[in-house]
Order: sequence, then structure tokens, then C-alpha cells
Amino acid sequence: MLRATEEVLRTIQARIEAGRLKGQDKIGVAVGRIVNRYKMAKHFTLTITDTSLTFVRKDDAIAAEAALDGPYIIRTSVPSERLDAACCVRHYKSLSQVERAFRHCRPWTTPSVWGMAGQ
Repeated sequence: MLRATEEVLRTIQARIEAGRLKGQDKIGVAVGRIVNRYKMAKHFTLTITDTSLTFVRKDDAIAAEAALDGPYIIRTSVPSERLDAACCVRHYKSLSQVERAFRHCRPWTTPSVWGMAGQ
């Protein structure tokens, strides 16, 4: 997604350099459409003037999100002093082990077992 966003931003830069796109507001609208479509605005520092567009990756933000293995929205009632974001995601991911264990218990819930329970 980062590369795709950068490619389209480069296309916008080419339009600006060719004189087909002018004005800070028009450039901003074109850039806004792209970064909102790909949801990548948080990963770039954008500088828009009347005659130019520059963008730089925010490598720290990208690395932090990669460490969490993508974006997660997890709501908890535990205070952040007791459970930070990384720990919360780690615990959330460990739920897959519980789900896997339940999948192995499924033979007990098959219809043939239900029929036997009524006898």
C-alpha cells in the first residue's frame, strides 16, 4: 500500500511539474483523495505549496505499525499504565490459540452427538 500511494503521489507531482495542476487547494484535494483512499496519510509527511508537492515516509510510524503486524483497533477497560498498546495486541493475538483449541473440540458438537444426547 505504501508503494501504491507513493506511485500515485509521484503521478500528482508529474502533473504539477507539467503545469496541469496548480494551486495549494487543488493539489491538496488531489492528494487528500489518494491518502484517504489508501489510508496511508499517517505514514507520510506531506508538504504542499501552490507549485509543488513533496512527501517523505515516516519510517518510525511504519516500523511501529509493522511491529504490531498491521493496524488494530482494540478497546479495553484496562488502564494504559497496566497494559500498553503492544501488550494489548499481543494478548489479542494469543486468542487465536484459544480459538484453535475450540476448533479441535468441534467433534463433540456434531449432529450425531446431539442425537445420542437425547437417548
